[in-house]
Amino acid sequence: MKPFQYIVFIFLFLLFPNITYAQTSYKVIAQRVNVRNKPSSQALVVGVVNKDEVVSVSEINNGWATFTFKGKPRYIETQYIEPVEKVTKPTEKPHKNIDSTKKDDDIDPAIRPTPSKLSDFRRRKEREKKVQNIKPRVSTDGQISFSVDAFGGYSNFRCDEVSPNAGIGFGGDIGLQCDYSRIWNNLPKGLYLEVDLGYVCRGSGAYPIHYAEAKVFPVGYRHPISPSMSIVGRVGGYVAYPFSEIKTSRKSYSTNLDFGFSAGFGIEWKRLSFIATYEHGFADVKEGGNVKLYNQGAFLTVSYIINTF
Repeated sequence: MKPFQYIVFIFLFLLFPNITYAQTSYKVIAQRVNVRNKPSSQALVVGVVNKDEVVSVSEINNGWATFTFKGKPRYIETQYIEPVEKVTKPTEKPHKNIDSTKKDDDIDPAIRPTPSKLSDFRRRKEREKKVQNIKPRVSTDGQISFSVDAFGGYSNFRCDEVSPNAGIGFGGDIGLQCDYSRIWNNLPKGLYLEVDLGYVCRGSGAYPIHYAEAKVFPVGYRHPISPSMSIVGRVGGYVAYPFSEIKTSRKSYSTNLDFGFSAGFGIEWKRLSFIATYEHGFADVKEGGNVKLYNQGAFLTVSYIINTF
């Protein structure tokens, strides 16, 4: 060092003994410390620094430290800071809700510095995850299928007094299927309701009766045995309104409303199904006769699902 520089250094040291010119890193030891625009406790507060933040102090004078804050020289009281070299390892235990193995990328940067906020954030995420995992009792993605059916087979009267000759019964209808398991998730998969409306010809070979019919199968079940094939079964009943009479060589008999039991079992392949159905009537089909006749039949039903929505 040149003699002139020595003289300047000694002069400044004697003139300003309390000023520190070297830039040193200091750590904030108070919870929140005000940053002021002038080295005075009455000066304007322009910001705050939080505990454990590190600031680069360029000058200390009369209890005030000068450092750069948001691009401008600002001031903070020295009683709230300590040199980084003097700060010992904190003995405070980490917050019990902080997962030391969790990556920083998984934590919202806005809450990372504050353990309490971090804990609240994780608890909120856990609650959201639990809500997502709750299986709703009623779902909005119900499945309704529109189908057409055609059937034919054995048809006759059941009677204790006479034995009529059997005939061919046949008919067709349109139907709607509603999949229970798509609406109420607590029920087993494959349960469905089916409602059919259409035409049917029942009776014996000599005395056919024509009906407009409604079938309701409250219990239907579909069990898959392969990706494209299922076993199906259904149980329900029917109500049929007649629009023809029983005519004999001597007399004509008005026919009554018919109702009965229906059950079927079969195979479904993709949209096409083949179901063997048995029907048993409970109402006397004619009015004014001495012999009571009840419809019964065994049909093969071919059903095709046109659309599902």
